[in-house]
Amino acid sequence: MKTLEPTLDTEATWNLATRYIGQREASERTLRRYMLRKGCLPAAVEAAMEKMLRLGWVDDRRWARIAVRDSIRARRGPHYAKMRLQAKGVKLPDLDFQELWKEEAQALESDPVQEACAWAERRFRNRDMKDRKERMKFLQAIVRRGFSLDVARAALARFGTSAVSMTEEEGTLE
Repeated sequence: MKTLEPTLDTEATWNLATRYIGQREASERTLRRYMLRKGCLPAAVEAAMEKMLRLGWVDDRRWARIAVRDSIRARRGPHYAKMRLQAKGVKLPDLDFQELWKEEAQALESDPVQEACAWAERRFRNRDMKDRKERMKFLQAIVRRGFSLDVARAALARFGTSAVSMTEEEGTLE
């Protein structure tokens, strides 16, 4: 990838930043990297970031709230959301993150076990959950989606019994 020699002054940097923020919410680190990648002078980037932060146009906590909400809606767990935040340079203490996750889950009326089961319904619909290998695949898939092992086990217990009862019902209908 070809890197640009920094040439954009303060006004051009400000315009670039406002266009970017006008299209999407961004973390501080993401916006800073974007402006540097586009060829803005480091001093101009710092000036633009300082003004954006002062005006409240860039707020990592607000961006974190949006990212957590998106993760919940996508039926992903808290571990996934936390890794996504870390990748974008958003640093929240564990207690703040857990509080944020609980607030957003309550607002969306989300139950992690129910969300894991709903996701698994599509992927594991026709699987034999009595088979140990299938149960292990189920647990691993749920954990990879960012849910804790406890949530994965609870989802397996709930999903496994409903899958078994569904196959038993199908067997009696034939």
